[in-house]
Amino acid sequence: MELIFSDAKLQSPAKWTDRLTLTRDARGWVIDNIQYAGGNPPLRSGTLQDLLRKVLKRDTPALQ
Repeated sequence: MELIFSDAKLQSPAKWTDRLTLTRDARGWVIDNIQYAGGNPPLRSGTLQDLLRKVLKRDTPALQ
């Protein structure tokens, strides 16, 4: 998937390509994961699933 971001402050738009992993379920084709292109900030690297795991782990209270 090619993404292009532009606003009035940018002289040229930011452009990058992320890779989508699709899977099929009862609803039809759905996005299973996103592999981020990485590169210069603020572009992310890694995958959406890994990012969500980190967020969920960080926000889970410690068990006593």
